[in-house]
Amino acid sequence: MKSASDAFEACVRFAASEADGLMKGLIGSALQQLFRRVDTTRTDAERRTLQDAVRLLDDHEAFLRRRFGELLLAEFGATGGDDRSHAGPQEAISLDTLELMDDTQVQERVEIARIQQSIQQAAESELDELNRLICGAQGLDRVSAERNPMRPEVYARALLAALTQTGEPAPIRLVWIQALGGALGAALALAYRAQCRLLR
Repeated sequence: MKSASDAFEACVRFAASEADGLMKGLIGSALQQLFRRVDTTRTDAERRTLQDAVRLLDDHEAFLRRRFGELLLAEFGATGGDDRSHAGPQEAISLDTLELMDDTQVQERVEIARIQQSIQQAAESELDELNRLICGAQGLDRVSAERNPMRPEVYARALLAALTQTGEPAPIRLVWIQALGGALGAALALAYRAQCRLLR
């Protein structure tokens, strides 16, 4: 019979193995959304930015699918499920840091915080159950969301890091974040449901 710790490790490995498919689905949804935006945009400058975002997202798909999984696996294993040493995107911003960012970079951070909130809303019941099962598998006597290595801010952080590592400029990344983030909540609700099944 599988022990609780074995179930926890299997769940983490499963989540990492699903990252490629998750990113593939996000990119597919994002490209559809961006195509619709190109058709409805009113200015030439915005249309050019969206067209560049579509072309570059398609160009970087293989890299993003591979790198997202690598980053997630590193995040999952960073501190054994308790990565309070890692601030989430919004917690990491001080006033001094904000002063050094341009408007697009600030918008990028705001979008990441918004993604985390949308994930919480879209996957609230699944996430609550996963938090409970994860903490039980770790032998904890109370539920602590910070001990769940698959919590929303980890996915949002890995997404931002993968997009940043493409080397594309901030305006393109901002378009990507908005498009990819919009689909992430629903995708994680399904992912969390599958992870819960492994832990029951």
